Order: sequence, then C-alpha cells, then structure tokens
Amino acid sequence: MNPPADPGPRTDDADLFSGGGEMGELMRLHDWGATPLGPPAEWPSSLKTAVRICLTSRFPIVLWWGPELRLLYNDAWRPVLGATKHPQALGAPGREVWPEIWHIIGPMFAQVLASGRATWEDDQLLVLDRYGYLEEAYFTYSYSPIRLDSGEVGGVFAAVNETTGRVLAERRRETLRRLAAQASEAKSVPEACSRAAAVLADNDADVPFALLYALEVEGRRVKLAEAVRLEPGVPAAPILVSLDEAAPDAVPWPIAAALRTRTAVVAENMAEWVGLLPGGRWPQPASSAIVVPLTGAAEAQPLGVLVIGVSAARALDDDYRAFAEFAASHLSIAMANAQAYSLAQERAEALVELDRAKTAFFSNVSHEFRTPLTLMLGPLEDLLDTPDLPAVARDHVTLARRNALRLLKLVNSLLDFSRLEAGRVEAQYEPVDLAGLTSDLAGTFRPAIERAGLRLVVDCRALPTPVYVDRGMWEKIVLNLLSNAFKFTFEGEIGVVLRRQDGLVTLSVSDTGTGIAPEELPHVFERFRQVQNARARTQEGTGIGLALVHELVKLHGGQVALTSEVGSGTTFSVTLPAGSAHLPPSRVIPPRTVTPLGAGPAAFVEEALRWLPADPLTEEATDGDLLPGIHAGQRQGPASSAPARILFADDNPDMREYVGRLLGARWSVETVADGRVAFAQATADPPDLLLSDVMMPGLDGFTLLQALRADARTHELPIILLSARAGEESRVEGLQAGADDYLVKPFSARELLARVGATLEVARVRRQAAAALRESEQRFRTIVSQATVGVVQADATGRMTLVNQRWCEMLGYSETELLRMSIADVAHPDSLASTLDAFGRLAEGGPDFVIEEKYRRKDGSTLWATSSVNALRSATGESQEWVAVVVDITDRKRAEEALRRQTAQFETLLAEAPLGVYLIDDAFRIIEVNPTALPVFGDIPDLIGRDFDEVIHVLWPKVYADEVVRLFRHTLETGEPYATPEQIEQRLDRGVTEYYEWQINRIQLPGGRYGVVCYFRDISAQVFAQAKVAESQERLRQAAKMEAVGRLAGGIAHDFNNQLQGVSGFASFVAQDPGLGSRARQDLEEIQKATERMAGLTRHLLAFSRQQVLQPETLDLNAAVTDGQSLLQRLIGTNIEMVLELLPQPLWVRADRAQLLQVLMNLAINARDAMPEGGRLTLRTAVHEVSGHEPLSAAGTTEPGRYAQLAVTDAGVGIPPADLPHIFEPFFTTKEVGQGTGLGLATVYGIVSQSHG
Repeated sequence: MNPPADPGPRTDDADLFSGGGEMGELMRLHDWGATPLGPPAEWPSSLKTAVRICLTSRFPIVLWWGPELRLLYNDAWRPVLGATKHPQALGAPGREVWPEIWHIIGPMFAQVLASGRATWEDDQLLVLDRYGYLEEAYFTYSYSPIRLDSGEVGGVFAAVNETTGRVLAERRRETLRRLAAQASEAKSVPEACSRAAAVLADNDADVPFALLYALEVEGRRVKLAEAVRLEPGVPAAPILVSLDEAAPDAVPWPIAAALRTRTAVVAENMAEWVGLLPGGRWPQPASSAIVVPLTGAAEAQPLGVLVIGVSAARALDDDYRAFAEFAASHLSIAMANAQAYSLAQERAEALVELDRAKTAFFSNVSHEFRTPLTLMLGPLEDLLDTPDLPAVARDHVTLARRNALRLLKLVNSLLDFSRLEAGRVEAQYEPVDLAGLTSDLAGTFRPAIERAGLRLVVDCRALPTPVYVDRGMWEKIVLNLLSNAFKFTFEGEIGVVLRRQDGLVTLSVSDTGTGIAPEELPHVFERFRQVQNARARTQEGTGIGLALVHELVKLHGGQVALTSEVGSGTTFSVTLPAGSAHLPPSRVIPPRTVTPLGAGPAAFVEEALRWLPADPLTEEATDGDLLPGIHAGQRQGPASSAPARILFADDNPDMREYVGRLLGARWSVETVADGRVAFAQATADPPDLLLSDVMMPGLDGFTLLQALRADARTHELPIILLSARAGEESRVEGLQAGADDYLVKPFSARELLARVGATLEVARVRRQAAAALRESEQRFRTIVSQATVGVVQADATGRMTLVNQRWCEMLGYSETELLRMSIADVAHPDSLASTLDAFGRLAEGGPDFVIEEKYRRKDGSTLWATSSVNALRSATGESQEWVAVVVDITDRKRAEEALRRQTAQFETLLAEAPLGVYLIDDAFRIIEVNPTALPVFGDIPDLIGRDFDEVIHVLWPKVYADEVVRLFRHTLETGEPYATPEQIEQRLDRGVTEYYEWQINRIQLPGGRYGVVCYFRDISAQVFAQAKVAESQERLRQAAKMEAVGRLAGGIAHDFNNQLQGVSGFASFVAQDPGLGSRARQDLEEIQKATERMAGLTRHLLAFSRQQVLQPETLDLNAAVTDGQSLLQRLIGTNIEMVLELLPQPLWVRADRAQLLQVLMNLAINARDAMPEGGRLTLRTAVHEVSGHEPLSAAGTTEPGRYAQLAVTDAGVGIPPADLPHIFEPFFTTKEVGQGTGLGLATVYGIVSQSHG
C-alpha cells in the first residue's frame, strides 16, 4: 500500500489564520516552532478553536496560552499594546510583555488556571508602559479558562474593552459640572477663583497642580489669585508676573503669549526651570502645563490666565486640551459674572444716589422756575388789563400767558412730586366737607367736558361727618383724575361718585374712553410713564399726574385702584379711612375758613380746553379705515400766491396758530390737530411738504411717517418732523425713520423758514432727476424689447421687474404673468438651490457671474440657458437689482445628455458587473477597470493609462505573462476571442497561488478604434475548497479502513484468546498426570510454549485494538526500566550494549506495569532486529513540557502539561523517510517476510494511547 502524500502544514496554517487581518498575517509568518507553542499544526484543538474565534472577531480578544501565558491577539486588541510592545508581544510570555502590571493580572491568571473559574473586572485602573511612559488606562475585561481535551485548563481567553476614554471623560465632565455649579454662585472675582481652585484641587488625577492669575486693572501684570498644590511665591508660582515678554525676570510660564494670542499655550520640560512639580495622584512629577487665557467677551480684555499642570500619566491630547479650555471657559464666565454682579451693585448704589440727586435737582429747579414765571405772568396780566392794547398784540400776549400758566402747572407738579420723594411734604389734615369740595372741583371741568360733546355726571352725596384731608392735595387728586379721564374720552360721559361705607370713603372717577390695555395696567402709577399708542386728545404730558395721585393718596393712609377695559372705559377708585386716627396727630389741625378755589383748577381746565379742536370734525371714520375722521384744517395764506402747499400737524393749538402764521407768509399752509387727520389729508390730496410734530394723539409723528412711506401716493412726500426731544440721538432716530429733516423745539422763525425752503428745493430737484431717469429708462426698455436674447431684470428679492419679448417666448409666459413672478417661480427644482445661492452671493456684494441653469417653461418642459448676470449697484456699492442676458442652450444640452446617458450606461455596467472587467485600448494601455477588478491588480500605482504589458509582468511570472500578452495582442489584431481554462499561477507581487478563468473579446472604441475587454473571475476559493474536500474524503476513508482493521483484529484476538485458554488449561491438566511419559511430557511443553507465543500475539492484537483491560497504578518509570534491564538484555543478546540514562529523582507515572514492560520489550526487540551486527541501545528518561498540542505520532496529539518521556535510541539501519508516516500502522513492517507480524510498534502505540500518552 502506497502512503498518501504529505500535504504539509502550510494549508492548515492558512485555514487557521485566515480572515484574521493584519494579525492573521503576522501569525501566519511567525516562527512558532521556535516557541514552546510549537508549529500550529500541532496545537491542541481547543487552542485552534480559540485562535479562530479571536482572529475573526471584531471585539478586542487576547489569548494567554500555556504555563508562560504566551500572547495571541487580534487586530482589535492590538492598539492596547500601544507603540512600544507590538509586534514583539506576539507569542511572548505575558510577564515579559506586561511586567508593570503583572502584580495585578498575574494572580488573576493563576486563579483561573488553578480553579478553572472565570473572573472579570470593570473599569480597572492599569498603569501601562506602552508609549514610553507610565500611562493611566482603564479596562473592562473577563478571563475565561480554555480547557484541553483532558479537561485541564490550558490557557485563558480574555475579552477586553479599553474604557480609558469614557472614564476620563466622565471624571472631567464631573469636574466641569462642579466648576460651573460652584463658580456661578460667586459674587466676587476672588470668591470665583477660590471656588474654582477648590474644585480643581479635588481632581488630582487630571490637575496635578494649577495656578489662577487675574489681570490687574492697568493690564501690565497678572497677580496670583489661587494656587493648587503649589505654595504661592515658589519659583513655579510667582505672586506677580510681568506681561513684558522681553523682561529678564519673566516667569517660565508663557502667560504673556497666551494673553496676546488669546489661545492656549503649552509649556514643556518645566522641571529644568522650576524644579520638581507636583504629580497629583501619580508618583511621577508633572513636567508640563497648559496655559489658557481667561477671556470674556470677544472684544473685551482678558480676565487672566489659568495654568493647569498636565498629568505625567496622560499625554496632552485633544481631549485633555479641551478639558483645560472648558475649565478656563467656566472660570471666565464665573469671573465675568462676578465682575458684572459687582458692577451691578455699584450701579445700583450709583442709581440710588443719582435718584436722590435728581429729586434734589427737581426740587431746587422747580423753586427756581417759579420766580421767573411769576415775573412773566405778572407783566403779561398787566398788559392784558390795558384797554387800548392792539388786537394783534393782545393775541400774542394771550398766547404767552396761556403757555406760561401751563409751564407753571408743570413746575408745580414736579415740585410736589420731588417733595413727596424727598419726604419733605408737610400735609395739613383738617375736617372737610368732602362731598361739597369734590362737587365744586368737578364742576370746574363741566364747560370743557360739555364743549367736547360729553356728559359730566356728579354724584357726591353729603357725608354724615367731615373727612380729614389736606385740601390742596385733595384738589390735585380730583383734578388729575378728571384731566386724565377727559384726555382719553371722546364720547359718552365722565362720572364722579363719592360714597361712605364701613368707615371708608371712596371716590370713583369713571369714563367711557379708550380704556387701558391689560399689559399696561401694572405700570399706570409709575412715574414718567405714559400709555403707548393710546388714542388721546394730546400726547403732551410729563407722565407724573397719576404717580402724584398715588403718592398723595398714600399720604392720606388710603389706596388707589383702577379697573379698565379696552374700548369701554376706565374707573379710578380712591379709598380713604374716615376719621383721623390713622393720621399723624401732629399733622391734624382744626377746620379753617373755607376759601374759594384758587388758580389750580383754572390751569387744569384751560389746558383741557386747548385740547379741543378749533372746528368740529366734518367726517367720521369708517370701520376699515386707518383714521377715525377727517376735518378740514385751518388754511392760512392765499393759495394763488404760494407755489407750494404745506400740511402742518400738531395737537397744540397755539403751535398750530404760530407756525401756520409764520409759514403762511410764503406758502399755502393747512393745519390739522392729529396724525390720523394728517394721514387722510396727505393721501387724499398730497401736499408738497408735510411738517409734523412727533408727539400727537391718534397717530404719533413716527407712525404717521411710516404710514406715508408705505403708501405709494405719498412714498416720496418730503417730511419734516418737529420734536421737543433734543439731542443727537433723537435727530438720528428721526432721519433713520425716513424723515427728510428733523427740527428740535424750541426753534427760531428763521431756522424753520430755512429748513422748509431747503427741503422744498431738494424735492424739486429730485422730481426733475426722476423725470430724466424715466426718460432714460424708456430708452433702455426700447433696446431690451428688440434684443434677440432674453433679458430680465429683477430686484434684490428675485421678483422680475422687467422682461423682454424673447424671454417671454423662451418661457412661454406673457409679460404680465412674468412681472408677477420671481426667478424662483420659473427656476427648475434641480437648479433652484444653486440659482438662489448664486443670486444670494450677488446680493451680498459678490461679483457678477455667468451660470448655466435650468428653467421650467409654462408647459412644464425644461429650458436650458446660459445667463450672464450683472448687479445694478447703488452709490455705496450695494446690490439693489440685477439684470441678466439669457441665451437658450436647450438643443446643445439635449445632445450632451444623450451622450452622457450612453456613457453612464457603460459606467453602470462596469461598476455593477459581478465579474472583473478591464479595458485595453489600441495603444495597449489600460483605460478602464471596474471595482471588482481593481483589487486583483494589487497596489500598482497610477493603473489607468499604464502599459498592459508592463502591468502583467509585474503580476505574473515571465513565461505566463508573455503568453497572456500574446493572446491579448492576437485578439486585438484578429478579433478572435479567447477563453482560458482553469490555470494556477504564482503571483509575483503577492507571493500566493491564485486560480482565474477569463475571457477576452475585441470591442470598438469611440473614434473607430479597437480595444480589448477582459472578463474574469477569481476561482481560487472554489479550487482550494474542492481540493480540501477531496483530501478530507481520503482521510475519512483511511480512518474508516483503520477502524475496520482494528475491530477485526480485536474480534479475532478475543475469540482466539478464548480458544488458547482452553488449550492451555487442558495442557496444564494433562501435565499433572504422574504417569505421563517423557515423550508426551516434551510434547506438552512444546504445546505450552506455542500457546504462550500465541497468547503474546493475542495480547499484541488486543493492545493494538485497545480492547485489553489495563490495571494502572502509580509507579516510578525509572525503577520500572531498571527492573526490566536484565530481561531486556537477554532479549537483545550480548552483542548489543544497553545503556541507561535515567533521571536521578523518581519519575512518577500512572500506567499498567505489565503493559509498560511490554512496551519496553517491543521497542528493545525492534531495536535488536535493526542491529544484526550488534551496536548500542540507549534508554533515556526525561520530563517534557508540552505548551501546545504537540504530535506524538503520525496520528496522535496530546494536551499541554508535564509528561514523563522515555526515549529508546538504537544505532541500527534506521527507517526510510517514506515509511515514517506508516510506522505505527498495524501489520506494517520493514522486515523480511516471516520475520515479524507488523504489530509490535502498533501495540506500543495502542498501550501508550490507552495510558493518555
């Protein structure tokens, strides 16, 4: 029988390490025979299984194998080794790879190996030396035993997940969270620094030390605010640091550079400058730090710097840097907030002081105003009493006196309010007939109320007892409430009701006016507060009337409240306690003589009368209109003599009369009393100029301005605003709102005339320029309409403002339709984003451009066009509109699209083909390679365009490459296709064997040229699989044959042994007969000898078939060899020298003593037969360490562990190499026919196998 060919270990190794990526390749190339693990083919099955799992897993896995726990690991675990331990860690003992942590993981391995139980750790700290320094790292891992077939633990399976990033991130996030929480509570910069330092001190792993420096006010130095794990004043922590980078005593920390660049700066190797630095949690000292500026707002001066030491156990990576920068950011925010809080406290104190100064100022100024006002009013009243005063002069004097009284009223209110705030009001509370006094005060308002078309309802019933009030203060309370009601009531009535109930007196002043919005109610009694945008008879006022009422009522121990509903009216209720028990006794006086009402009510009533229009309204507003009504204002100056008409709006009748008379001398002037009427007048018959006060009822000046600018009829109307608000800000605000000019009261007559005249002249020039522009635009439109290309103009929003006929024809819309549309409406959805982006950049000041884009025609079809777009810019360079010249390129695009589809189809076919495909042109250059084919060409650079002949000779041996090139050239020249059979070749570039089947055809290229296309597929895996199946089937057949022979031999031996026992037994029984003759006795002895020989043969067969029952015991292998020495010497004869080389100490084994002797005898006899001329036979014992699955024979392996080894060495003829694989097969012998059974070594193999050897 011919022995099967030895396939060698290479294919098995390739299978074992296949799919393992980089580590699979390294394991395949590793010299395992030089390690205790031995060749991979001899590894135990459990190790092979573990290696396959390890290499094919994407999870980090490492195997620790054998007594030395040697390492095998996959690609995912390799990064754990860092930069200094790979690849030398592969196959190396674990203690040598990780000496720095062996005291931690070594005992864990010992426990797993000894007990066979798994163990695990979660986020365990391991300080590793894998990048040239001891690094803080964290791992979650499990250690599981890998058992041999014998059940013993041969190694450890470790699944490892490095959690360093997560653990560090959580620790740093917690520090940052605490920084934000602690520092945000600080109320001063030192407190913010102290709190931050405490938090940083708690994280000694990431912050071995820290320094917080605050920038001094002058910005030339920083001062140490806090130090963590450093003593202030030591070389590493100076108290003061100059920011002069050229200073000779500059501190080694780059503080000035960090502040100058406003970025973090790293300082390294600092031990040379400042000595040893704290290491924090780690024994090794820190040597570097990161200096981060503490910056507030983008443009603000930095607040200081934070110096954070870098842990010696971690590299300064991006995450570490981000942690330091976030810590600095939190500290910056805390310091900025603390500064802001301190400034706010200072501002609050300053405001309190300012409020006190303001109150004193108002009080003093009001006093000072009263004197000149008195001196003004006296002479004015004397003039009015002069009987022969001319009418014009009387009008002027009356106007002056009226406004002087109004000013006196305002001064008195300011004086009263300042006294109240300063607490200097000296009230005099006396018993008063409150019903009578209130009715008299209300009666003074009756003429003004009734003249306005309203009703006054007074219901002040007599009270049973007088009420204690300050008479002057009560007048102010009632008059301010009545004045307020009249100001906001245009129809209906005003009611005054006085009642006493349950010891309280309540005054209610109600109206049916415009009401107060709910959001304004909480602010009604605030000083200087006026309800915004409310309809009122005037916008004049200081905003202190109701605030004064509120304070005066409080002085009386009472309360004031209000209820209001927008559109229905408002009710103010003043409630006072009856009697005097609630009042200071020192302020209560007896009743005084009743005096008539003074000038106070007259001032209020006269001001109220001024709010009424000179002429009644002539029209009422409709519901949808902006204005409630229009009236014909006063017109002054003859229209025929004035070239321009001016509309003047002001709610002050004196101002209307004065300005109207002043301007009427030159222009035609019309005056109106509020903004709503002004808007109606201006839109109905636009004047040449509008002059308007800012503060007016109905519509204020700014709202009127916006309304007129929004109306096409008055969009360009020249407008001048008048206002009592002085200052540059007010002027700028008016001009930004769209006014042509802004005039501040008081103004002189000359200034008003000059401003009005200049504005009218500018308006005239503007009209002439507009006419010239319209003429130019008409010429432009004529040219555009006759153009043979599309022309379109649009505004900044993309709305088309001008289109020519060609553009309409290109899109299929009419001109009217297009002028209602924007470019986005006609842009194709595919081009919409790019179109809007291009025009958006143009609107932002970008350059003019040319663009190809798609449009959607009215019928839904697509228009391709090239547009040349130019911006129409203002004098400031701002893009206000743009114009585009558009050329239809649809036909050209269709042709390009058809060509592109053909190309795309070919590209798709190449990209998605399951076969490798590449294309060679007529110059024998590679011009296309599809994705399937690309990996086959390996790492050849610049593949496209390279010479095919050159590339093929890089891949394959010359003979095969020459043949391939010849076939390709033949097909290119003749057009004859070629298909190759299966063929195996050794790749030159990869050093591996690969199988391919391929086919080539000639194809026509663009331009009429020819090329060659090759289709191929890699069938290496298929061929190798078929070979492996055939090999496996052959091994299966051999195993089945051997099993059958063994069963046959065992059965025969068993039956034969039974018969031999009978023969032996009967022979022994006959030999006991004393009368047996000598001849018969000799025959019986021969029978017994033959029986013993046959029994020995039977034992060989039973041992071979492993059916013999063993009786194992613990014995010393050395002693067993020594005991059998004499027997063995007799077996081999005297011409052979037997030498024993036995271990000095006992070598205990578990074996059957008789069977062990049988092994010795068989091996000795086999050696004797190999040395017919004599020689030397050596028996040697030893201890053999098995660290992996190692072969004991051609068909057996053993598990890892310590084994007793018996070596029998002869000096005979030896065994031919071809016979070695079959030496333990039954009935195989190299002896002459008849000189052996062929069972001797097979029996040895059977006995040893039964003994687990």
